[in-house]
Amino acid sequence: MSSSASIKRQLIYASITPLLILLLHLLFSYSSSTVTAYRQYIFLPLQQLRGRVFGLFPYSVGDIFYIVITIALLIALCRFMVGCFSFRRNKLLLFIALLRSVQLLFKVYLLLFILWGGNYFQESISDHLQLDKEVQITTKDLVAFDSLLIGRLNYCATNYKNLSMVEINEEAAQGYAATAAFPRAKVKPSLFGNMMAYMGVEGYFNPITGEAQINAHTPAFMQPFVIAHEMAHQTGVAAEDDANLMAYIQCLQSADVSFHYSAYLNIWLYAHRTVRRVDSTVAKRLRAQLNQLTINHIDILRQLRRKYDSRMGDYSSNIYDAYLKLGNQKQGVESYKNVAFSALAWERKCGRLQHIDFDTLSKK
Repeated sequence: MSSSASIKRQLIYASITPLLILLLHLLFSYSSSTVTAYRQYIFLPLQQLRGRVFGLFPYSVGDIFYIVITIALLIALCRFMVGCFSFRRNKLLLFIALLRSVQLLFKVYLLLFILWGGNYFQESISDHLQLDKEVQITTKDLVAFDSLLIGRLNYCATNYKNLSMVEINEEAAQGYAATAAFPRAKVKPSLFGNMMAYMGVEGYFNPITGEAQINAHTPAFMQPFVIAHEMAHQTGVAAEDDANLMAYIQCLQSADVSFHYSAYLNIWLYAHRTVRRVDSTVAKRLRAQLNQLTINHIDILRQLRRKYDSRMGDYSSNIYDAYLKLGNQKQGVESYKNVAFSALAWERKCGRLQHIDFDTLSKK
């Protein structure tokens, strides 16, 4: 076969996968029935199967898979570099090798889209719950929400107790089985605990195995919310702000006050940061109302961030930001913070903000 014919054939092969990806993006973007069919006939049956199979293992199979893949990629990279050196005099072979590498990346993306990525096109939890986004959230609303969360933290702190990961798993899974009809939710401690700590990651969902992992260094008072967040991903909630909102609601529906405390604390961290940016004086006065247990927990979080502070966290954040934007989340990692507004909107819809005296709070 001539060199021109070989290049032509490789280009045809290389164009098939990206065109298919583009078609899927257009189809999922403009057809809600396609998204519904994907969830009902592809993702949920697949996730139930993965839950049954990988749920048999007490450790994360996905972590082991990533280790094997990383080793395989390093070997492939070495071979590729050797090949490039060998092909330096044959530009055609070098071009074909590069083309095949690009093809592989597109095929991996297509696989991830089928296994998980279609969920990014679902209706948001805020829209599903019919939270009114048209009502403007003012500074007074944020201050009121901050004060509300502090009041609830102070109330829950008196009965708070640390729960084991087994207890949290069981309680959270029961909640999802009851409200989301998803009986296979389970979170495992990751084998990459130290690495995740340095990357600033508390938990993650593996789109290949469907497993959810948590950083074992995550403090017990944060775990109910983090585990509920990762379980939300297991049920098909893809967007990070949606998973945060789902975790908040699920924790509050638990009968365990420690779940309530974890939810309020996690959302307060987002909400209070927003209030502090808007009015640092009011934020300082609000923080002074916190109970001693919560203050101690905040100090623990601060110490952990100092201990594991590294450039790795910045790099991983940038990489994950790009991944989220590629997955139809335009705000990237910034979307995590949106839960302060969606949780506020949910509380407002439930009628729990109307009794707050905004002016009194802002003038204290």
